Amino acid sequence: MGNNIAVEMKFLEQLLDEGIMRIIEDLEMALGKSILLADNREKIFYPLNYMHDEKTCMLLRQIPVIKETEYYFHKTQKMLFYQLGNLEHRLIIGVYNVQQKDILALIEKIHMRSLALKTYLDMQEQLEKQAKSFEKNLIETLIKSSTNIHDIIGFHKIDLRTDQFYGILLLEFANIINIVDISTTLGNFCKQVENSKIFPPILWNDMIVVIIEALDSKDRQAMANIEKMAANWQEKLAGQFGVQPNCGIGRFYMLANLHKSYIEAKISLAFPVIMGKSGSVQAFDNLGVFSMIFSQEIGSLKEYVLEILGPILIYDHEVNMQLVDTLRILLHNDFNWAKTAKEMFVHVNTIYYRYDKIEKMLKLDLSKGKDRNEAFAALIVWDVLTNIGVIENNFFC
Repeated sequence: MGNNIAVEMKFLEQLLDEGIMRIIEDLEMALGKSILLADNREKIFYPLNYMHDEKTCMLLRQIPVIKETEYYFHKTQKMLFYQLGNLEHRLIIGVYNVQQKDILALIEKIHMRSLALKTYLDMQEQLEKQAKSFEKNLIETLIKSSTNIHDIIGFHKIDLRTDQFYGILLLEFANIINIVDISTTLGNFCKQVENSKIFPPILWNDMIVVIIEALDSKDRQAMANIEKMAANWQEKLAGQFGVQPNCGIGRFYMLANLHKSYIEAKISLAFPVIMGKSGSVQAFDNLGVFSMIFSQEIGSLKEYVLEILGPILIYDHEVNMQLVDTLRILLHNDFNWAKTAKEMFVHVNTIYYRYDKIEKMLKLDLSKGKDRNEAFAALIVWDVLTNIGVIENNFFC
C-alpha cells in the first residue's frame, strides 16, 4: 500500500514539475500503445494537433456511465476506456489496439498514474471556470456604458475609444500545453504589424483574443490585412511551436457593439471545424449564405433551428436514439447508407429505420434537394450554436 502511494506521489510531482505531456509520454511508453486523453464533453487533450474525427467522437458518446476506475472495452474497435473524475466532469483515457487478455495489466499501469491524471482534470476544470467567468465579464462590460468599458479596458491597459471601430480576431488552439508562451510570442507579433493598429492579446484557457482597429464598419483593406496577418501568424507558430491555430474574424463595430464582433469571431471559429477543416482563417463575412443566417439574433437562430429540427432534437434529448447524429452523418456521407452504418457501428437496417423516422417527424422528403438543404442548414446552425456555448442546459425544459 505504501509503495503504491509513493509511486502515485512520484507521478504527481512529475506532473507539477514537468507537465502533463511528460505523464502522457511515460504512460504510452509503459503501455506500449497509443492513447487518447479526453473528457466527457468530447474535448480532446491528447494527441496534440488532433484532427476532428466523428468516429472517435461517436465512440466517446457510446461509453456507458460507469463508476470511477471501472473500464469499458469496445471489442469491435479493440479500444479500452478508463475513466476518472465524477459524473459531471470525467477524464477518459482511451487505449488503442488492446487485446482482451491484456486489459487488467494495462489498467494497473494507468491506475498508478490516476492521482496525477485526476489532478490534471481538476486543473483543467478550474481553468475552464476562470475562462467562462472572464468571457462572461468581457462581453457584459463591452455592452455596458462607456464609463464601465473604460474602467475595464483601463485595467487591462488597452486604450480603446467609444467613437472608433474595432474588430475581434480569435485564435483557438486545440490540445495545447504551452499556451502562455504562444501568447507572449503573439504579443511580439502584434508589435511588428505596421499597417494596422493591434492591441495586446488577451489570453484565457486555450483561446486568444486580439482587438484590431478599423476606419469604419466596411473597412475592406483592414479585413484583408487581418486575414493575411492571421495566415502569417499561423505559419510562424507552426514553425516555432509545431501548432497551427484556427482563426476566426468578426466584423467591425463601434465599441458599444464590440460584443457582436466577438460572437461573429466565435461563429467563424466553429464553422470550419464543423465542416471538417482545421488550421483555417475564417472571416465572418466569407461564410456565404451562412453569414446572412448568423447575422440574426441568437434567439431568432434558436427558433429557426427548432422550427425545422425541433422534433428530433427533443426526441433525442428524451430517448437518445441518435436521430440527429444519424442525420448529420448521412448528410456528410451524401446519404451513403453502408458508410453511415459503419461509422455509427450499427446495422444498415438501423440507419434505414432512423431515416424513415426522421422524415416522418420532420415532415420532410430528404430525397428532394430543397428539403435536404433545409435540414443541412438548420443542422449547421444547431452545431455552431452548440459549439460556441449558447445552448443552455435547460434548453429542452
